[in-house]
Amino acid sequence: MLKKILLAVVIILLISGLYYRDLVSYGWMQARGQIGILLNVQEVQEVLSDPAFPDSLKARVRLIEEIKKFGVDSLGLTPSR
Repeated sequence: MLKKILLAVVIILLISGLYYRDLVSYGWMQARGQIGILLNVQEVQEVLSDPAFPDSLKARVRLIEEIKKFGVDSLGLTPSR
């Protein structure tokens, strides 16, 4: 009985995947992109101390840190790494 239910679920998922293949493909591309971002994360201090990192981007990173500090201090948001 359990095998029949499992087989039915697999068949429904396959048919749905084929029917919505564009949506599944889009979701897969989004997931790969997010995983790529997460795998290439660097510490803020590491980026700011890197001489090869452009100064214009360092200024943006510092601005983001100021915005986060404002959110924590003035708005009561929970700080994150």
